[in-house]
Amino acid sequence: MKTLGASRAQGDEGAILIFLALSMAVLLVVAALVLDGGSNYVQRRQMQNAADAATMAGTRALDRYRFPAFGTTPDLTTISSQVTSVATANGATSVVSCRLINYDQPGTAGDLGPCTSSIAANNAEGVRVTVSNTRTTYFGGITGRSSTTATVSAAATIQELTSISSAFLVCGNSAVGGYNLLNADGTVNPNNAQNAGEIIIHGSQIPDCGAGSQFKGLMTNAANLNVWTDIGTQGNQVGQYRDVTTGVTACPDGGPYNNCDMLLPIMQYGRPGGSWAEAFITAFAVFHVTEGATGTDSHYARYLATVTHVGSGQGGSVDLGSANSGLIRLLKLVE
Repeated sequence: MKTLGASRAQGDEGAILIFLALSMAVLLVVAALVLDGGSNYVQRRQMQNAADAATMAGTRALDRYRFPAFGTTPDLTTISSQVTSVATANGATSVVSCRLINYDQPGTAGDLGPCTSSIAANNAEGVRVTVSNTRTTYFGGITGRSSTTATVSAAATIQELTSISSAFLVCGNSAVGGYNLLNADGTVNPNNAQNAGEIIIHGSQIPDCGAGSQFKGLMTNAANLNVWTDIGTQGNQVGQYRDVTTGVTACPDGGPYNNCDMLLPIMQYGRPGGSWAEAFITAFAVFHVTEGATGTDSHYARYLATVTHVGSGQGGSVDLGSANSGLIRLLKLVE
């Protein structure tokens, strides 16, 4: 005959087993949600990186199509092929779409057509790419989802470079006492710039284009294209100055000459403003910049090239017609 105490003990054991089973089931579901949820987050981040990289690759291909190098034939197929290649290399299982877009028309208004359309490509200013990745979940049997798909989009456009941050500013107008670097319309004259040789761009006595004697070649504000800009002044200071646009520093006089090339603004006119100065900047060009001799407060530069592309700075909307093929173009993610 069972006692009352024994019955209670057996009942408690049964309840504990049921409680443990339910707890384990709940913990398993929570673990599934945490593990698959974390994996979903990583998956989506990976696809965002893939979309960004594929979009930039497609936009670079569009730029080559719109502005082919001398002696080359534009190849429309490289836009979509570059997008697919880069997206796949970054983990995408499919390219959902590749569309050609305008810079200043968001959404569907700016959609010109697929990346394979020559009509759209002849007028496009950018590329929008949508990529996806499908993976099998770890606990599909528990959550009821055997797989998840992350679909992500990105867009990039070709813009006109309108502003950069730079340590130096070069006076390039010989008509106002500067170096003979610019044409009358403010564009760089490559032959004249090459023939100028090494020029001093920072020191106690340098061409100022009318900015005034307080201008020593250094500036504190961003250089804006084709507008009067308050450039500030830094006086005549010792030491290397970092060009925040390209992330390089001036090389010391006599070398070593590593990472000395800087994208510098060239002003056509300057005007004084008391303790500050203004400049009218019409061009940017790459110069090889070096420090002056030890103990001097100066920097020198030698013209290298009028650039076609830059990787940083500020851009703006522009008609990318053939008449503007000489613009410095900034390829930039916009969404």
